Amino acid sequence: MASEGNVLRDHDNRWKALECILGRSGPLQRSEFEPSTEMVRLLTENVRVLVVGAGGLGCEILKSLAFMGFCNIDVIDMDTIDISNLNRQFLFTDKDIGRSKAEVAAEFITRRVETCKVTPHNRRIQDFSPDFYKQFDIVLCGLDSVIARRWINSMLASLVKYDEDGKPDLHTIIPLVDGGTEGFKGHVIVVLFGFTGCIECSLDLYPPQVNFPLCTIAQTPRLPEHCVEYVRLLLWPKEQPFGPNVAIDGDSPEHLEWIYNRSCERAKEFGIQGVNMRLVKGVVKRIIPAVASTNAVIASAIVTEAFKLLTICYDYLNNYMNFADIEGIYTYRFQIERKPDCLVCNNMPKSLCLSPKSTLRDLVDHLKHDSDLQMQSPTVMTVMDGANRTLFVDFDEAMHGLRDNLPKTLKAKYSYGISALTGLPLLRYCAATLAVRICRISSQHRANYRHQLQYVSLSEEPFATSVPPNAPDLLLPPSLDPPLSNSVPWSSLDPSTTLLIDSRSPSEYAADHIQGAVNIPILSDSERAEVGIIFSRGNTLEARLKGARFACNNIAESLTPEGPLARLLNGQSKSLNSLSGSVLPLKLLVYCARGGQRSMGMATILAELHCPNCEVMCLAGGYKAWRRLLVRQLNCWPMHIAPGGMSGNLWVLSSLTGCGKTLLLEELEKSGEHVLNLERMAEHKGSMFGGSDLTKSPTQKVFESRLHAALHSCLNAPCIWTECESKSVGPSCHLNEGFWRRLRGTEGTRRIWLSASLNSRVDYILRDYADWVVCSEEKHEWVLKSLANYHSKKRLESWRGLMQRGDFAAFVAELLEHHYDPLYKKSRGPMLQHFADHGLLHRIELPTISQSYFRLEVVPRLLELSTQENQFGPTTTQNSARLFGKSLAILVNELPSPRYVRGLQTSACLQRHPGIVYPYKLSWQWLIDKHIDPTQYTVDPIRKIRAGGRGPDGRIQYKHRTTGLNMPYFLVDYVRSRQMETKQIHEEVILKIAKNWWRDPYIALTACGEVKRWIIATSNMKEGDIIRSHWEIPTIPVLPSPGDAYPVGALPVGTQVCQIELYPGQGAEVCRAAGATATIVRRGAAVHDLDGLSRQLNDMLSAEPIDDCHTCVLQHDSTKREIRLLPTCVVVVGQVSNENHNKENYRKFGEKYWHGIKQRSGLYQKKTGRFGRKIYPVDPLLDCTKGTEVSDGEIKAKFTLSDRPEAERRRDREVFADSLLMKRQKIPPVPGPNNGLPHTLPEFTWRHV
Repeated sequence: MASEGNVLRDHDNRWKALECILGRSGPLQRSEFEPSTEMVRLLTENVRVLVVGAGGLGCEILKSLAFMGFCNIDVIDMDTIDISNLNRQFLFTDKDIGRSKAEVAAEFITRRVETCKVTPHNRRIQDFSPDFYKQFDIVLCGLDSVIARRWINSMLASLVKYDEDGKPDLHTIIPLVDGGTEGFKGHVIVVLFGFTGCIECSLDLYPPQVNFPLCTIAQTPRLPEHCVEYVRLLLWPKEQPFGPNVAIDGDSPEHLEWIYNRSCERAKEFGIQGVNMRLVKGVVKRIIPAVASTNAVIASAIVTEAFKLLTICYDYLNNYMNFADIEGIYTYRFQIERKPDCLVCNNMPKSLCLSPKSTLRDLVDHLKHDSDLQMQSPTVMTVMDGANRTLFVDFDEAMHGLRDNLPKTLKAKYSYGISALTGLPLLRYCAATLAVRICRISSQHRANYRHQLQYVSLSEEPFATSVPPNAPDLLLPPSLDPPLSNSVPWSSLDPSTTLLIDSRSPSEYAADHIQGAVNIPILSDSERAEVGIIFSRGNTLEARLKGARFACNNIAESLTPEGPLARLLNGQSKSLNSLSGSVLPLKLLVYCARGGQRSMGMATILAELHCPNCEVMCLAGGYKAWRRLLVRQLNCWPMHIAPGGMSGNLWVLSSLTGCGKTLLLEELEKSGEHVLNLERMAEHKGSMFGGSDLTKSPTQKVFESRLHAALHSCLNAPCIWTECESKSVGPSCHLNEGFWRRLRGTEGTRRIWLSASLNSRVDYILRDYADWVVCSEEKHEWVLKSLANYHSKKRLESWRGLMQRGDFAAFVAELLEHHYDPLYKKSRGPMLQHFADHGLLHRIELPTISQSYFRLEVVPRLLELSTQENQFGPTTTQNSARLFGKSLAILVNELPSPRYVRGLQTSACLQRHPGIVYPYKLSWQWLIDKHIDPTQYTVDPIRKIRAGGRGPDGRIQYKHRTTGLNMPYFLVDYVRSRQMETKQIHEEVILKIAKNWWRDPYIALTACGEVKRWIIATSNMKEGDIIRSHWEIPTIPVLPSPGDAYPVGALPVGTQVCQIELYPGQGAEVCRAAGATATIVRRGAAVHDLDGLSRQLNDMLSAEPIDDCHTCVLQHDSTKREIRLLPTCVVVVGQVSNENHNKENYRKFGEKYWHGIKQRSGLYQKKTGRFGRKIYPVDPLLDCTKGTEVSDGEIKAKFTLSDRPEAERRRDREVFADSLLMKRQKIPPVPGPNNGLPHTLPEFTWRHV
């Protein structure tokens, strides 16, 4: 009896710690929490918990649940125990290998904690019905699959019921707490459906699988993973070792053995080591590495959140937590927003389009195998006679009596449409009602108008499904669907006898439409919005009935004698009869947005009218299909320099601003030439005088439709004329990538350079923009405001005074000279020089700019030049033709040599050799040999001439410098921010780590494709590593990887960085020395809001500071000085290499001289501390976010006009370099009172008083 009493007393004391938490009040408890010891009994007896997964996380979750008082636990896991699980799944031992994980875990927990009852389920989570999941109070997940997470998320969301106001019923919500780990990283998410974002809303946070570039796998493998991926992706589909269409089974020993043998052969061929069976399993099965300690941390957080959710004692997680312990402990919590279009937690419907001949089996197969749906066990229901009727349930025991429905067609059996309620979805759309649109038309009506109603297909048009062979990398919309049976090709229609009818709403028609179409809307804008609101609420039948009533009324009104449709048909028939003298068949082509109900309904009624000599057609796919075809052809036509595309030469008119390019295009068009007037299509003049009213500018869709119609008329033309434009034509119109490539390329493109004097250009601008001269002062101020970011205040005030005095000629002249001309020369100079080098650029001198001169003189010469080009080609024209007595090359003073910007350039650019175009800024301390091009980067060693710290005038510019040894020097590229412009992660592989004579830190040779460069190495770099340069600044700070480059705004507080950019895009200027580091001490809350930062930079004055929420602050670890930066400044994570360089001593006296360090006399010794230590204050904050005031001659943030010509400065460098090569006679020093030799100076001794 005593023994039994002790056991009962121990049982009562087991949960004493829980009574202390739940039975007492605290300062941090929730307001609705009422302390009571009764909560412990409810927790241990009434709460039922479901644990999904019994692996590394599941074992830790089960252990923590059992020790925290949860006594009713169910665990689901279909896997068996493997020997590789024993290192982190402590509930299993060697004797359990091969047994079910769920059963062994349940036995262990039950044996260890007698009061805990664990029920195992060795089955899949998809094998349970919704009633099974309804019996649990909370669900905890420890899964290693995103697909399984999405399934359980969808299942629990489908159990939530909503009232009429859309609010969830609290009694139907089952909380979900999910966690996951990968190495030393992990996360926890708490989902309360209807209140927080779900797993479907957070899919963007899951890291993508590591995929290697296919070109690297196939041609230049470097890693053992490349060999395995080569066999898996390329060799397996080619050889099909286990029969045709047999996929790789990661659990099959035969499959893994075959992949292992082929991978070893591939690795031996390229000399790669490290391929083993464990690596093959990891690559094929995508095994995620796990660490036991990380599993324990995440599992503890999961169980803690479950405890807080069930007891409501403290605030639970809201609702996502990141964890990382790679370099210290790092956690970050934030709230996942509910996506408004999430079909899981927002109960949004999705529409499907099926053929009327589809059967119920086809619908079920579509729901299961569609890439967007992927439902595991769908339930299909319909409405018949006002009641719901189940047609299909994916359970064997429930399918009795329903199997006869599978072969039946949808149109013959069901009249109100079908809703697929995804009771058990695999991926998404679980709570959504999928309204399946079925074009149902009775067979009797179909027979009546089958001879009249036809479909017009766009799938057979050029480039509807193909791309030009010379541009396979164009980003195009998806290919068009295959043509319908008995459809008519679009190209077979005659525009003179075809009437296009747009049945969309007026706002849709105003946004864009097919050229030549007339708008006869079936639904007005308000009616369409009303129907859409009803449909979005899930009332599909009510929405269809209301839409049908609106459509019937509108079509009936349009068919009245005064209606638009009746008047249009009568007028079109009369015009055809008057033109031909006989009756011609009129074709009515009706289209809507997608070729669905609106166009089908109007076409059906028009066909039933049986109008004489009238044939009704529908456009398959509607406007959406036409839009896809239009975008594809806009990109493909210019790149296809052959019949069927722009096979003729594209002549581009280039000039400085104000040379009358648009006027010349108009004259060419009047002479019968094919002209692409881009500014007219965009309704915009290419100058700030053209206007700032964005409401008058067409949309991008309208601009592309106009450009498409113009290109279609220019196909197969011998020559096409246009003007040089940037990619943005106006405020809202942009050129497509294909046309932009043709405009900037050299294949099939020629350029004309129009040269005119400054006075002629000023006169033409004042004539062409006469309305701007007499406009209001507000317009003038708008022009000056747009120039504020480029010029100094002093220059702007000068221009404002000119406009106030009415001296617009002087203002325009200065604006051309100081703004437009430098910008044009900088942006277009390299391209035009490249055209000139290939003989594709011709120059025309314009003595005057007028319409008559262009028509009588310039246009005939241009037509003559184009004829010569078509007959003899560009080389003969370059060697023989001279226009207006001038050479075809460009004058040096008008278009100087190109000044390249910093950027990674490959062999496809203007450079002769692949590499980095890097304008190395010459220093008089380091002087490059005059035979080396300073603008062409090279990784080869450079012969350097040491100037000893003296400038070209012979004066000392750097003290304590000497010539030193002429050791080879390597150019180091400090720019790691080029990915900020391309918006792509830039990857490089480290080929070599080297120590250079003239630098303290180590340098690393990196390669990306054909481009190599030297960079400053960090302390952790080694050969073979892959470093990345990132560009994105997310809301949540990233987990930094040492050696990678990030915008400083993307990194968390406390990150140690180096090689810091003070200004975006200018390269590292701070922390470049050996061992240098800085630490991020403050990070603004809105550093990810680049639009807000851009607005503040554009609107503020130079003296106004930027808000702290848009900036980051770093502290230099050695000087303790703080630096305030913009979030887009790029930094490198880690410490600069060779941090112990200051501990190395010089071995002898002359070694300092070798390094260029000038020796002191020896009299000025280092202070011994006798007179105390001097404490210097820390330097003030270095604010790099302020806009600096620029002087005249400079344009801020764009470019700088040099004070002296480049040729003169280059000549000074060459003269100085030649002077260094000359051996001058050394003049010995003359002893004197102030420059005596050391041994002749009097000896100094200390005197003690």
